[in-house]
Amino acid sequence: MTDSIEYTGRTKDRKSAIASVEQALMRHGDWGSYGDFSRPLNELSGEYKITIAELPDSFSVTLISTAPNSGFEVAFSVLKKDLSIDLHSVVIGVDFPPPDIGE
Repeated sequence: MTDSIEYTGRTKDRKSAIASVEQALMRHGDWGSYGDFSRPLNELSGEYKITIAELPDSFSVTLISTAPNSGFEVAFSVLKKDLSIDLHSVVIGVDFPPPDIGE
């Protein structure tokens, strides 16, 4: 189900980028009362539109809830050097009005 994940980067790096983000989430994705995202990306893709953008030193990740009129969004960066999540980059909130993510 990783084909439903939007990836901006070199096509040949897509699989390893998705695996890197998933590994980081599995290790560091439980943010307590803010939400537990420490699950495989194929599970999360059933609830969120997932976008991964590859940058020189990190992956920029956005998860937008697919629930109608939710507007719930999570954004964070995964550092390539050790596959940790830069906690200063984590943004969790509601975008109102909710973004149009298509059908």
